[in-house]
Amino acid sequence: MSQGRPKRSNLWFHFKEGTNEAVCNYFSTKLSTKCGSLGNLKRHMATKHPTISLNIVRQPSALVENPQDSIIIRQNPNSDTPAIFRQPLSGPSITNFIRRPPSSRKTEQIDRQMVAMVTKGHHSLRIVEEPEFKKLIDLVSTCPGYQLPTRKTLSQALIPKLYTEVYDSCFHNLKEAYAVCLCTDG
Repeated sequence: MSQGRPKRSNLWFHFKEGTNEAVCNYFSTKLSTKCGSLGNLKRHMATKHPTISLNIVRQPSALVENPQDSIIIRQNPNSDTPAIFRQPLSGPSITNFIRRPPSSRKTEQIDRQMVAMVTKGHHSLRIVEEPEFKKLIDLVSTCPGYQLPTRKTLSQALIPKLYTEVYDSCFHNLKEAYAVCLCTDG
């Protein structure tokens, strides 16, 4: 493109201008822009970067509020001071594809429910290792990234911990009770 005209196309947010060429900001691919044509740039974006949006809204701003935004400085033809535009980076981010681990509170809540299911349902500890059970948990899980406890963790840590908590609670309730009545049937 000619050096004298301001660039109005949003495509220029994704390319650096050279002499009769543009360089892709993502792949560093050189594309021809002879005669001011942007067809090669559009085609490149459509085929190589289909997930990146070309519709960018320019917002005048003096301060950058988000460090993930990029700053574009363009010379304002009506003034001697450059215009500063804040452009949010568009397209998918790596954080969209990463499974975050559950919080420690959520993990503890799920572990307690697992112990309750195993103890109240008289299930074998091997249930946490069964492939169909793991598939079920993956399907209904509201907490992606949660790792099921192993049989060893259940037997050596989680069940004894819950047993101690229940024992202490019962002991405290019995200790505080004024009177206790035991009934047996049969």
